[in-house]
Amino acid sequence: MSSAERWLSLALRILAVPVLLAIPCALLPMDRMDAIHQGLGLGPLPAAPILEYLARSSSLLYGFHGFILLLVASDVRRYLPVIWLLGGAGFAFGLAMLVIDHVAGLPVYWRWLEGGFILGESGIILVLTWRVDQAIRRSAGVPAQGSNS
Repeated sequence: MSSAERWLSLALRILAVPVLLAIPCALLPMDRMDAIHQGLGLGPLPAAPILEYLARSSSLLYGFHGFILLLVASDVRRYLPVIWLLGGAGFAFGLAMLVIDHVAGLPVYWRWLEGGFILGESGIILVLTWRVDQAIRRSAGVPAQGSNS
């Protein structure tokens, strides 16, 4: 495994941790979710079945993303096309979350924590994936992308 592959694998494992932490949040009682919501300065959490469904399912979806990151970190060379997809789609998702959070009227700090984190995570994944791709090309004797050879 090349140095670039080790760095990408490590980054994917580290980036999996915060999204895996969303899983226990899906199990929180609604009164605890309400207390957190109010503690963030967002006011009382509306009591609606769709809100509970969205809160719990989005937490689980974030956690699912963490498991995918751990899987692809186990063999970055094998999963390189998937990692490219995760980085690119994640970047688009981060931009979409900035817009969604703005339209939803969430505070600026929330927009930049969520959207900014996703953009940063995806940017790291894309840069490190590019480095791995270049290292693989060099080891195979294929000219690196962007070179004049």
